[in-house]
Amino acid sequence: MKRQLVAGILALNMLIVGGGCAAENIESDNPDSNQSQSEKSEDDTKLGVEVETMQGEGITYEILTADYLLKEDLQTALTHVQMHKGFGIMKEEEDSLIVYVGLGEKPSAGYELEIENVVKKDDKIIITVKETEPPKDAMAAEMLTYPTKVIRLKDKTKNIEVVNNSGEIFEDINAENEE
Repeated sequence: MKRQLVAGILALNMLIVGGGCAAENIESDNPDSNQSQSEKSEDDTKLGVEVETMQGEGITYEILTADYLLKEDLQTALTHVQMHKGFGIMKEEEDSLIVYVGLGEKPSAGYELEIENVVKKDDKIIITVKETEPPKDAMAAEMLTYPTKVIRLKDKTKNIEVVNNSGEIFEDINAENEE
């Protein structure tokens, strides 16, 4: 019973927290920056889910929504990995990888995670993220949150690095589980 309650609370947090897996629109005055467009791929149309397609440098990626994760049965996997700050490949598809990026457990609302840029250089994919904390004097709901993004990389390159805008390199949570 207790386990079901915890799972229910985690699922509710994913729906409530805006920094969860909601699609975002990245706009910029810089013509070289990521361009976004809402599209439905053939597979996503079958699922009835709209994803946002973004163009990085040398790679296309999609920011996946909570609805997509539920329809693809990835919500359970997300529940297990979202406790950890880091990144990991959640699923391999025919021509792409689904990758989790998260800040781990946070003590209150107001923490956010945004995908700033995705670049493919040689045989490496670099994902740059922006972490936001609530202002010190802000009144934020006291509840555990799990700021997370899940993206589909339209590439099969598994050499991935995730770095925040302060230069901190995120750990590969898959490497932790292999040990």
